[in-house]
Amino acid sequence: MTMFLVMVLTMFALPAMAETADTAAATGLGDILSKLILGVAGVLASALISLIGYLAQKFVKPWLQEKRLFDLAKQLVAAAEAELGRHTGSLKWEQVSEWLAIKGLNIDTIEVRQAVKAAWLDLNNEMIALGLKEPEDPPDNAGEDPFIGTEEPVQV
Repeated sequence: MTMFLVMVLTMFALPAMAETADTAAATGLGDILSKLILGVAGVLASALISLIGYLAQKFVKPWLQEKRLFDLAKQLVAAAEAELGRHTGSLKWEQVSEWLAIKGLNIDTIEVRQAVKAAWLDLNNEMIALGLKEPEDPPDNAGEDPFIGTEEPVQV
């Protein structure tokens, strides 16, 4: 897409720089400068559009894919909760895994597992906020620093 835009803009810049039969007599400095400026502006516009396309591919596309994945996980977790009800965590996990496989996503990848777990945590917090579920008791060492005395990451 970006390459196509560069070619189109270059095609618009080239006729401005090309000589025609009736311009042989008009070789004034103003004509030459205007053609040169127009040609350089076309090349700069092409470069700017290429840069915008590159930045969109590099930063915007991954962000949109991550957002789409999280939205899909949130939708599937809510559907599993509605279909299977409460206190069926392993069945819901299997159901969400099956639905993700149908969509072509592998539950074993880190990104997909993180998106599903985050969606489940959001649903859990929404249910607690609505009073549909009791919050879990915090662990005994809730006030302590969780990183003291361990080299392993904290399990949430």
